[in-house]
Amino acid sequence: MKKLSKKTIILISIILVAIIIGITVSLNVIKINIANSKYNTANNNSNSANVLPEYIRKGITLGGVTGTLEDLDTSDATATEWD
Repeated sequence: MKKLSKKTIILISIILVAIIIGITVSLNVIKINIANSKYNTANNNSNSANVLPEYIRKGITLGGVTGTLEDLDTSDATATEWD
């Protein structure tokens, strides 16, 4: 097996440190943006949100949108797997 030169080891070390710094900075930026609600449009205006009230159970509020979905009573259902 070929022995790595000192310059190669230093170069690999510098690249690894740069990658680690880049990942750390990226994760911190994402964390800060999430904390400031930059990725959550539901907190700004429920009309422009991707969350629709008809998809949230009635009485539950999610991201500033209060749900209107009501459970269906299927206790008297007669459907079979062939229907």
